[in-house]
Amino acid sequence: MNLEEVFEVSRTGFIYTILGISFVMMFGYLLGKLLKINQNISYLISVGTAICGGSAIAATGPVINATDDEMSVSLGTVFILNSVALIVFPVIGSTVGLSQEQFGLWAALAIHDTSSVVGAGMKYGAVALGVATTVKLTRALWIAPIALITSVLRKSETKIKYPYFILFFILATIINTYLP
Repeated sequence: MNLEEVFEVSRTGFIYTILGISFVMMFGYLLGKLLKINQNISYLISVGTAICGGSAIAATGPVINATDDEMSVSLGTVFILNSVALIVFPVIGSTVGLSQEQFGLWAALAIHDTSSVVGAGMKYGAVALGVATTVKLTRALWIAPIALITSVLRKSETKIKYPYFILFFILATIINTYLP
């Protein structure tokens, strides 16, 4: 994609991303309390669902001092949901008659992991793939602020790990835009 397309699609999905992350984090907290789920697991699943699946869990887990078991349960839950979404979302999108743009936005906001978003978008069509990938990577940018906010709220001194694939996406977009 070129940089202008990335900015346009990102601008469109920005408000949906903010609202989606806020809603998922609040709903995840309440559902975790209601179901009496371990607080760290509930938080990690919420972060993974709200932002970027395994990458968000991997970045946030050390900040909350999650155990290996808590990380495993959280990652397993999100990856199972991703696998289901990869298969089911294109079928649902076709059944309800979503355009490629609509499907791309929906997939980027509702599917947790970038790889599953790309797979579902690719199955639906080229435009869906472009929209889904761009909005998803824009959403993934929230990993760092969420990890930082979590670190401040939990008074953690753990160093935050940033997923570099996002920087590579931006670099590839810049290269694609300005180099022949």
